[in-house]
Amino acid sequence: MAQDVLTKIGPYRIGREIGRGGMGVVYLARDTKLDRDVAIKAMSAELTGDPVKLNRFEREAKLLASLSHPNIAAIYALEEHDGARYLVLELVEGRMLKDVLAEGALPLEESINVGRQIAAALEAAHRKGVMHRDLKPSNVCLTTDGRVKVLDFGLAKSLGPATASPADATASLVVGHTIEGTIVGTPGYMSPEQTRGLSVDERADIWAFGCTLYECLTGRPVFAGKTVNDVMAATLFVEPDWAETPADLPLVVRDLVRSCLQKDPQERLQDIGKARALLEELAVSGSTVSTVMRPQAAPNNLPAQVTSFVGRRREMAELRSLLTDTRLLTLTGSGGCGKTRLALELAGDLLQEFPDGIWFAELAALTDPGLAPKSVATALGIKERPGEMLAGTLISHLREKRTLLVLDNCEHLLSACAELADALLHGCESVRLLVTGREGLGIAGETQYRVPSLSCPNGHRVATPEEVTSYEAVQLFVERASAAKPSFSLTDESAPAVVHICRRLDGIPLAIELAAARVRALSLAQIAERLDDSFRLLTGGSRTALPRHQTLRATIDWSYNLLSDAERTLLRRLSVFGGGWTLEAAERVCGDEHVAEAEILDLLTALVDRSLVVYDEPADGEGRYRMLQTVAEYAAEELGRAGEAESVRGRHLDYFLALAERGEAKLKGPQQPVWLDRLETERENILRALDDCEVAPDGAIKALRLTGSIWRFWEIHGHLATGAKVIAAALARPGAQEPTGARAAALGGAGFMALMRGEYTEAHDLLEQALTIRRRLGNETPIAGALSNLGIVVHNQGDYERARVLHEESLALRRKLGDVVGITTSLICLGNVARSQGRLDEARALYEQGLSVQEDSRDTYLTAYLVNNLGTVAHAQDSLVEARRLLGDGLSLRREIGDKRGITRSLDAAGGLAAAVGEPDRAARLFGAAERLRQDIGCIIQAADRERYDRDLAAARAALEPNAFDGFWAEGLAMKPEEAVQYALTWLKARA
Repeated sequence: MAQDVLTKIGPYRIGREIGRGGMGVVYLARDTKLDRDVAIKAMSAELTGDPVKLNRFEREAKLLASLSHPNIAAIYALEEHDGARYLVLELVEGRMLKDVLAEGALPLEESINVGRQIAAALEAAHRKGVMHRDLKPSNVCLTTDGRVKVLDFGLAKSLGPATASPADATASLVVGHTIEGTIVGTPGYMSPEQTRGLSVDERADIWAFGCTLYECLTGRPVFAGKTVNDVMAATLFVEPDWAETPADLPLVVRDLVRSCLQKDPQERLQDIGKARALLEELAVSGSTVSTVMRPQAAPNNLPAQVTSFVGRRREMAELRSLLTDTRLLTLTGSGGCGKTRLALELAGDLLQEFPDGIWFAELAALTDPGLAPKSVATALGIKERPGEMLAGTLISHLREKRTLLVLDNCEHLLSACAELADALLHGCESVRLLVTGREGLGIAGETQYRVPSLSCPNGHRVATPEEVTSYEAVQLFVERASAAKPSFSLTDESAPAVVHICRRLDGIPLAIELAAARVRALSLAQIAERLDDSFRLLTGGSRTALPRHQTLRATIDWSYNLLSDAERTLLRRLSVFGGGWTLEAAERVCGDEHVAEAEILDLLTALVDRSLVVYDEPADGEGRYRMLQTVAEYAAEELGRAGEAESVRGRHLDYFLALAERGEAKLKGPQQPVWLDRLETERENILRALDDCEVAPDGAIKALRLTGSIWRFWEIHGHLATGAKVIAAALARPGAQEPTGARAAALGGAGFMALMRGEYTEAHDLLEQALTIRRRLGNETPIAGALSNLGIVVHNQGDYERARVLHEESLALRRKLGDVVGITTSLICLGNVARSQGRLDEARALYEQGLSVQEDSRDTYLTAYLVNNLGTVAHAQDSLVEARRLLGDGLSLRREIGDKRGITRSLDAAGGLAAAVGEPDRAARLFGAAERLRQDIGCIIQAADRERYDRDLAAARAALEPNAFDGFWAEGLAMKPEEAVQYALTWLKARA
């Protein structure tokens, strides 16, 4: 129905238009039956005949009808009139949050109040199984009566199976080929998984909530850009600018927003109800801190704390929320992680909620399990009654009381504590229990909460004091160091060492406090250096603390001594792993006649339960286990004492040697991305396996086999310096000089690493040695590979004719063998020689032939190489549109497999293309970004590419004002690799 003739729909008299969107028009209307104003959302006539759009319109009605909450605009009816559909909605009068924020940030109190109500609306929707999917300031109204209303559930969906329905495939935004899949939502508020077109759940709403709360606090979007693609790139790869938030913003609020804006949904806040509870606490208390004043009159025996409580705002909020839903909450975690201090702080904050008091029972000193009830009775001031079991006396005393009992350090009295807790829970319905221990009690009704380490900077770059002091571990170190040495302060010079110490100690509070105390006698550099002997350094805690809290070794000793013999054996054997391990690896490496492989899973589970091993849930694929560094060092010492180090390290070497040799074949073909990721995950274990060769009887041969198998992974993922170092060491080992196939493979890897550094004479010599051994052994497949690699070096030395001969000989062998990947490689190499000689049509034909052959092997690395080279040929032949498309496709593939050296070549090619189409500033940035990545991985521009690179660079420089090029180059040089890739792809794909 045309807008100008729409005057009445059933009992609703249509007034003026008040809004317009992708699905239709919203009108002010009067309900003549109930005599009230309403809003009517009319579906556009041209969309009514679209079954997908109609399904979505009706779905909005059904989802809204399932919700009833004061912070969600209500639906009154779904009407049909003259073939058109209409939603009759609650009329919400007020100002849209977007318009309010256009005038600047909200005051802190108002931001908290608005955030609390938005979170309450989302919590209600999520509990009904509905996610909004398009939360943003323009869908939030601040009403005239002071409430907040969340509007427009047009993109909402039911939370259920991950498979999208046809209706879900309809998007309010679809951006070309920049992101895989269909994208639903609004750029700047869509989560990273939405931006990538992936399946989403309620955590996407939590992301959008974080974006909205950030905007309330700062007055500006958290992710912005000149174009839609820029905004989406920022969402995927740029971190929020916390410097924009108010200087007086409480850490608890910043931590909440930070938790909502974790790009990995697994690390993001999982429940919007927790955000609501925290903001509600702040709003109700009228305080801007995460703790409320403790009523002094409330009965308790909580020990006074003489040091400040640092961090833990997120944990405090989560635990308060959990304790409202459970009567038995157990804090678990490794020794020294701060369970007791966190429990005491939480208990102090809850005094107002337990009128009959909170009572603390310290159980660590008990050796007789039968004394556990007596310790609780003593804490409560209860005396034993003749002829009555003490547990019964406790139940009689507490039956009518609203009380919280804190049972601290239960891990060595598990059965006794579990029995007592179960009796109290069944006999006293108003009693709640807060328990700490290195594992849970394991009884019905228990909720376990693993206390994490303190947050630490990631350590990938040097940060300023202002940047790192937002991290809890750094805050704790600085506070405790300042107490030990009042002149201590965090400066630009000291910050890197403090960050290193905190990371090295896994953010464990006890370890950090012990390290900070050393500033009285040692410099930060000396403390950092001595952390390799951390058990000697980290001593000297408070003399009044429990003995096991006075040194780091003592606290781990306590846990170790509680293990069974089999658990101790497994724990010490696990110390041979680096960077974690899989269940299969643990079974193969740690199992023997003393600990059967079949027992490993149960023993591992026990170690996880006892907080000595951490299990990391996989986003996809296989889960992994790991130990904190301090625990691993302790276990390694115990392994040495047990005399098992040599045998376990031998099995570790054999397992990862087999993995590397299996991976060598898988790095060619369709499994390449999977195996590149797997080898990256196991990179530290592979390096440890090379160290294991030192003690293995046949270590020299195994080191050659391992380096010869793995060097292609190091080359693709840009670990060139590491690869060169370990291959050289393997080749130089005594016993590694025999002309075996293993030595030839390692020589080939060493030669290729020298090639990447531009050391062509060394590379030529190493590859000639490899080829000589290969010819002597007579295996044609490795001969063809050696010929190909030698041909690449000769090409870069400028001998095009010999390079062509070597590549043709290699190609003939590979065709004879039916080696599809090898044939493709040789065709690429011959194409490169032709391109260097200016025979562009021949080069194009060879690359296209390679693509045709490559269809059978589906090797992503080679496909990316071919596509990128076709793009450079298209550029040279002035087919700039084709070049842009091909270069974008090649770069996308290289990003997919993490081909860092290939990415530098793609960025250079994109820079040359940008200069050719009149964008020299972009070209300069791309050239600078490529140079940054080359510096990071330790490679150079190959001699065969130098002439073209210099020509493109000169063209970009000549097109800019003097000194301007250097400024744009510096901007590119400052880009992180992923930012640079996205910057290039956004441009290449947008113009393709």
